[in-house]
Amino acid sequence: MIKTSLLRLLLGIVVLSNTNSFAQTSDREITDSLLAQKGIYKTVRSFYIKPVFEQYQSLITVVGNGFSSPKGDLARKRGIGIRLGYRWKSFELETGLSGIRPAVGFRYLLDGPNAYGHTTRTISTDFYHIPLLFRYRFWQPTRELSLRVGAGVAYNVDLDKLKLAPTSSSEESTVDPDGNRIVLARTRSLYESKKSFVSAEVNLSVQYQFSAHFSTSVEARRLISPTNTVRVTASQETFYPPAVRTVEAIGGANSLGINIGLAYQFGFNNRYRLQPKTDR
Repeated sequence: MIKTSLLRLLLGIVVLSNTNSFAQTSDREITDSLLAQKGIYKTVRSFYIKPVFEQYQSLITVVGNGFSSPKGDLARKRGIGIRLGYRWKSFELETGLSGIRPAVGFRYLLDGPNAYGHTTRTISTDFYHIPLLFRYRFWQPTRELSLRVGAGVAYNVDLDKLKLAPTSSSEESTVDPDGNRIVLARTRSLYESKKSFVSAEVNLSVQYQFSAHFSTSVEARRLISPTNTVRVTASQETFYPPAVRTVEAIGGANSLGINIGLAYQFGFNNRYRLQPKTDR
């Protein structure tokens, strides 16, 4: 009698388990079918964390006869950062922390006996960059690929990492055929930098979702900030020909840049809603 009761109990558990499994499978099949028929639509909400690598070209304004903006790698800066964001529907909200190095400087022609070419002077200071960004997904040609446009603001604060003297002096010299040193120019500079400032940005990014949890993105950015965040003024005395020239260079977070990120999504929350009916 006891064996018969145990057998019936086990048989009931197996049947109930199979019934639940069948019901879950049926629910999934119904949901997939409704999604395919566009009877319902699915929205995914999730958090993400994203390390980024950034490169940007500082935009520097230079005023002074015979002087121009720095060129090449001396005005090109790189940095790394970490971003934390939240995605829902076609939107993203993102913040984080990264480093930024506003640069300032000038370029001039070095002239004189046995001298040729241009000389560049640049100074840059490290700042914490704390952004608050909003993005909108405006085009998604495939399930994996999408384009986003965004804008935001950021608070930037001086790391005080490099103790720069406010004033500095330098000499440009060469050597004549007899080995004698010839001074071509003497430059005295004054450097000024704000301790903090607010910047803004607009961006355009392409994102590829290669798995449920991982995606990669490439983003073009235009940073905008007060132009006098960093400033250098200089007086230069040249000897070939003899002259005294002055120059002022100003800069800030103003830059054109690009960043590459790898995001990990977590905390998924899937929601299903009925598609609105359309009259035919």
